[in-house]
Amino acid sequence: MVHEVTPTPEPTPSQLDATSTEFADTLMRELAAAPSVAPPAHHVFAAGTLLAQRYRIEGVLGKGGMGTVFAATDERLGRRVAIKVHHGRTASVARLRQEARALARLSHPNVVTVLEVGAHDGQVYVAMEYVDGPNARAWARQHRGDITAIVAMYLQAAAGLAAAHRVGIVHRDFKPDNVLVGADGRARVADFGLAAAFGGDDDETSVEIVAAHVDVGSIETREGTTVGTPAYIAPEQIGHSRVDALADQFSFCASLFEAVHGQLPFQGESAEETMAHILAGDLAEPRGGEPVPKWLDTVLRRGLARDPRQRFADMNALARALRGGGASRWRSLGVGLFASLGVAAWLLLPAAAPRDPRCDEDPREHWDELRRRVTATVEAQHSEPLTQSWQRLSAALGGKAEGMISTRDTVCETTIEQGSVERDAQLVRLDCLSRARNEIDALYREVEGADPSVIVSLIDDALALDDASGCLVEAVAVSEPAVVDTPEAATLRLSLATLEARIAAGGRASVLPFADEVVRAAAQTERADLIAEAFATRGRARAMAGAELDAAADLEYAIELARTHGEDRLVVRAAATMAQLSFNSGRDLSETDRWIDLARSHIRRWPEDAAASVSLLVLQSMVHRGMHRSDADALLDEAEAIVRSAELGGEGEVMTEQARARVASARGDYGAALRHVDRALEVARDTFGPMHPRVVQTLDLRASVYDGAGNYDEVRRALREALDIQRALTTELDHRAVATMVQLANMESLLGNGEAAVELCNQLRAAKSQRAPAPEAELQIAEACGLASFSANRLDEAYAEYMRALDVLQHVRADYDARGILENLSLIERSRGRLVEAKRFLDQALRVQDALDREDAATPALSHAYGFLLFDMGEYDQAEVMFQRAAGQTAGILGPDHMDRGWPELGLGRVALARGEAEQAIAHLEQASAAFEPDDAGPLPRAEAAVSLVEALLLAGQRARAREVAEAAVVRIDGAQATVSADVAPLRARLLELRDRVGARGRASVVARAP
Repeated sequence: MVHEVTPTPEPTPSQLDATSTEFADTLMRELAAAPSVAPPAHHVFAAGTLLAQRYRIEGVLGKGGMGTVFAATDERLGRRVAIKVHHGRTASVARLRQEARALARLSHPNVVTVLEVGAHDGQVYVAMEYVDGPNARAWARQHRGDITAIVAMYLQAAAGLAAAHRVGIVHRDFKPDNVLVGADGRARVADFGLAAAFGGDDDETSVEIVAAHVDVGSIETREGTTVGTPAYIAPEQIGHSRVDALADQFSFCASLFEAVHGQLPFQGESAEETMAHILAGDLAEPRGGEPVPKWLDTVLRRGLARDPRQRFADMNALARALRGGGASRWRSLGVGLFASLGVAAWLLLPAAAPRDPRCDEDPREHWDELRRRVTATVEAQHSEPLTQSWQRLSAALGGKAEGMISTRDTVCETTIEQGSVERDAQLVRLDCLSRARNEIDALYREVEGADPSVIVSLIDDALALDDASGCLVEAVAVSEPAVVDTPEAATLRLSLATLEARIAAGGRASVLPFADEVVRAAAQTERADLIAEAFATRGRARAMAGAELDAAADLEYAIELARTHGEDRLVVRAAATMAQLSFNSGRDLSETDRWIDLARSHIRRWPEDAAASVSLLVLQSMVHRGMHRSDADALLDEAEAIVRSAELGGEGEVMTEQARARVASARGDYGAALRHVDRALEVARDTFGPMHPRVVQTLDLRASVYDGAGNYDEVRRALREALDIQRALTTELDHRAVATMVQLANMESLLGNGEAAVELCNQLRAAKSQRAPAPEAELQIAEACGLASFSANRLDEAYAEYMRALDVLQHVRADYDARGILENLSLIERSRGRLVEAKRFLDQALRVQDALDREDAATPALSHAYGFLLFDMGEYDQAEVMFQRAAGQTAGILGPDHMDRGWPELGLGRVALARGEAEQAIAHLEQASAAFEPDDAGPLPRAEAAVSLVEALLLAGQRARAREVAEAAVVRIDGAQATVSADVAPLRARLLELRDRVGARGRASVVARAP
């Protein structure tokens, strides 16, 4: 695991908007004035030469076939600088100009700073920041073996590349030699001479490289050749594909691979051979050297994927995986203040401002026409639930529209003096109202021409629109001028509203490409607030599509920018989404708690923030319940108080009732949980209509409660109802419907309905063929279909599905936690009677466990699974050791009273039973029975323990008690409200058999078994 490093700060607004723009303008003028043809190739500046009456040449720092870099002194500022010139050809000068243009658009601590471009004696030069330190290759050699330090340094370079990508620049020749590490430890990406804009025309991206007898790791490109360095070049740079930022990601991973492994990832005797390996994806196996963590190797291999689509979404996603070893880890971010609060209305200037045209626009006629057309479309469907949903959505949009017009009239009713602070406040308020109009417009446009079922999905979003009256308190600080949207920014805001509406409509296939377009458009504005909003919105779109790692990368970057620039509401929304992602992953509740705390700390106490407060409090209550904190109920009480005071109505009641159900379920009080969830379901149907995602969400919760109670028939019923609604809402299976089908398939497998589960899997596969799911969803599908095939006794199909899951896993989690999949593969082999192969998979799982360097609930489960396999193989001594190990792990990780302590006790009892040690077996099996006594344990482990205990009692000659235990176990199985799964039926039959044998012959034959 990489130790945490202090993140390099992102550019401030002044760097983005003022410094960079002003410097770029100056630089472009200087470039235009520079000569277009360079002097002879060997022209160099002599020591002492003074350039631009400012830079005194000291000597040569480095020299290559294409250019020379000089050390110089900036006599005006008394600092050292680097002066770069290209030799000879016009194309070389063009590249120098290109590098200067690229760097002029950047202002980032991890990119070498361009100071000036000029010409001296006909020679174009670029003055740059002087970096006193080695390049990354030499630096890595100095730190050989310190993988933590190497990764931390490369993370800085990643930040520099990400900054370039945000302004549309691709480096195209990233390699260790082009990263300089200063004496201050800061890495700077340099040598942007081959840089190009995203999507720009470039004649050099797909032609032959000329490099027959040179070092492939250090070859320089020539005009008319492939751009880049062969050892680090991406496959698409060699072929005829358009090059984008993902090519830099490949080169970055090749460089980091070399730094940590001590060898290049693709190797050949010549440049052509090396590139052939790259095109084939033929990655060289590391030769000895320092051991590299599995998670790091997995991250690098993904970044080196031959297909760019299989790499990380961008440098931010890659950096996140490197920073946390694949686990979402909390990063301390800088605190910002919201700069647009407070207004001094009494400060006036004499000139009256012209009336803003937005004050006279009235979109209601347009909206009325849209409403009439949609009403006609809905009525043609002859669906009462759809008609009711449209009436709710239309009423919600109409109320928001009237509120926007009323607030606009209030803002515009007073004549404002030109140049006054109040005029600034009015402009900001009108911008806020324009955003409100865009949101309403976008929802209407999304409904018009779409599948009528989209209407149901949009009700929630319409109700959640901010009240336009909130724009009345938007203002600017006295010392800050108003930031008025340019036409480009206004267009972008409309695109953002459209993207939000499409997300609300269910995240159809067009959402993610459109989200990418919005992010690119935001980068062109160089407005930090818009860039942050674009990344946050794309993050929510990716989260909805199930691309959780990419979503988290977007959201973390948005939060960092938003905090720096005081965009409190954006912090709240993005941090809340991060909290939900973290909670859903189930990996670290303390991390979820920190995201919630961040979101709550940025909520401004306005009425429209009440819903966000309630949602966060509800989630935090569940988190604290899981962390065994005593304030879980108090958080719910606070949420209920907000619901009452803010008059959130049905929406707030649904949230709090759902939370109460989750809390009661966590306590094991399933009766109370069901009362709360049924109330939530009733209110959700009344508030949103019977065919709404909130109803689906509540049905999912109902299934979860019944699952905890062990009533699997009711689980199946709730999931089927939820799936029926989802299928009615959309013509394509989105990730939410897929998740429901996965749960339903798992439940059918548990109930022994293997063929029904396989049929659901066939539907999932058909959906996959039409729309490829995100890797996370692909993993869930493969595991569910593996279980379905196993349940249907299709062992070959089950094996193939779990092997597919193993392959997908490496693209989902950088820590490669494959323990559960490997255990299932072991179980399949065990069912085939191939115990040696089964043991091989569990050995792999133990190696994964060791590499993870952490212990969790899966740790003791793996140990006792290994123990039962060893028991099957007749290796009782080794099995006993594994069961004792599992017992210690269970007590240490889950607590001494956790019901899972029953599994190692069951195993130890069976070992003793196999050895004929009846009394010792009875002692362990009674402990197992006590652990499995609570209803939460379910009927299967209780039946397993009862069968073994009866066998031990018979071995000890305690026939009366054996019969008593057997009868009690059968009665409990038959009288349980919980559904009896297919696995319990043969155990019930075994108990009856043992009971009857005792009655018939007074003694039963005892055979020790594995579960």
